Amino acid sequence: MSKTQILSFLLILFASCQNINPVAKTDHKELQTKQIIPIHVLDTLIAPPTIDTLDTTILIDKLLPSSYNGPKLNKALVQKVLKAHFKKKGYLVSPNEFDDLAQEYHGEIEMTFDTFYNADINHNQFPDAIVAYWLAPPMSSGHCIQPQYAIIIDQGNKYVVTNEDFIPTNFPIDSVVSRNNQTTIFACDYECANFKILRYLHLHLKSK
Repeated sequence: MSKTQILSFLLILFASCQNINPVAKTDHKELQTKQIIPIHVLDTLIAPPTIDTLDTTILIDKLLPSSYNGPKLNKALVQKVLKAHFKKKGYLVSPNEFDDLAQEYHGEIEMTFDTFYNADINHNQFPDAIVAYWLAPPMSSGHCIQPQYAIIIDQGNKYVVTNEDFIPTNFPIDSVVSRNNQTTIFACDYECANFKILRYLHLHLKSK
């Protein structure tokens, strides 16, 4: 084979390789652009919706005049008043009445104190409270069992529990502020099953 023939053969081979390589690169590039993006990555690209705030007033009724002149409300007194109230209604009272795991259960409901928030409902020298407590079978658990709420206030000659369930259990309280004869609850409307806040709440308490 002459040098001219060899050179022609090499040129043809080189041209063929040049024609093949772009096709391979194009195919690889197309495959790259068609990769599936994981769903969790897409979620991070979607901005969460704006959450609205409900600002409203709750009227607190069933209040009687007060002649109370005893100790001011504190945690110990809140628990004492709360336990006496629910024990009188027939509930078990935590933590003393159902400590034995072997105790036979007959469908009783137990009241367990959770926490309390200082409040000013009847605007006198004695503080009031918003109290959170649990009503559930003894030793029950579950993330959607939420505390209930009531008001502890001085009326007559003692502190009493009143306005049970004045807000629903899906309104978990963040804080309570009393200022200028007005008590405001800062909370949210919580959809427990989906771990979702539906709206924020500013609840102003007003006594009738």
